Amino acid sequence: LEISHLIPDRSPVDIRPNLPGIELERSMLHLVDHPAMQRLRRLEQLGAASLVFPGATHTRFAHSIGAQEIMRRVWSHLAITRQPSDIDPAAEGRLLRATALLHDLGHYPLSHVVEPIAAHLNTQGLCGSAAGLDPQSESDWLQLAATVASRPVPSSALNHERLAAEIIAGDATLEAAIEEYVGTPDATSELLELVQGRTTRRYRLQLIASE
Repeated sequence: LEISHLIPDRSPVDIRPNLPGIELERSMLHLVDHPAMQRLRRLEQLGAASLVFPGATHTRFAHSIGAQEIMRRVWSHLAITRQPSDIDPAAEGRLLRATALLHDLGHYPLSHVVEPIAAHLNTQGLCGSAAGLDPQSESDWLQLAATVASRPVPSSALNHERLAAEIIAGDATLEAAIEEYVGTPDATSELLELVQGRTTRRYRLQLIASE
């Protein structure tokens, strides 16, 4: 990951497509440097795909940095064309970028590969041994993965969005960094709602959670 520039807080951002690297405000670096974000350096974006495709090794960290950059570019265009009249476009853009950056904090190791397994065990109220799984038996866990992969993940299960919200809500340092970066008093609560797919502003979900 190359971060080629640090730009002053609240300064205009150039959206030229040929700009090298990614620009981050200094206050956003407080979010990027947080241990919950740095943990994502050790989580592969594509689960176990690298076992088959050796080049598929990019991480949730790189994905998150890229997601906030795409959000910056999209909102830079929207802010000069059309936006709701009752918002501060600059603060709204920072909220959306912070959400894009932090949306994957709750991912499990191997990302989506483990999520349905955790959901299955959680809904059954089981741990590995109670489910009849030998912790040392790879075939047991592979069989469980194959069994639950075709099932929908219950919305009440420990999905990564819910876990991300719990991580943010349980860390005062992270909350303070969000408030500092976004610059509005209700920034953390709005971000928590958006991470979990709940918001009264439909365009926010279209930007964060749609295809």
